[in-house]
Amino acid sequence: MLCDGRPRGSAATSGGNAAIEFAVIVPVMLTMFFGVVEFSSAVAVKRKISMAAEELADLAARYKEVPDTESTTSSRSPGR
Repeated sequence: MLCDGRPRGSAATSGGNAAIEFAVIVPVMLTMFFGVVEFSSAVAVKRKISMAAEELADLAARYKEVPDTESTTSSRSPGR
């Protein structure tokens, strides 16, 4: 026996233990990493939608009717 309590020859197998631990931990860490990335993307999308809704509400509060010059869906042509 060595002074740390392990039998002789087990030092050669400690590399195998490290490989197994690595193989178990890597999927967990990758799942956590990609989960954080997806969550931050979802928060960014929610923020953009909220900002667009706020801008539309602000425009609706300012104008009772959208002038034809600012309307992109006007059915009339500019020459009429």
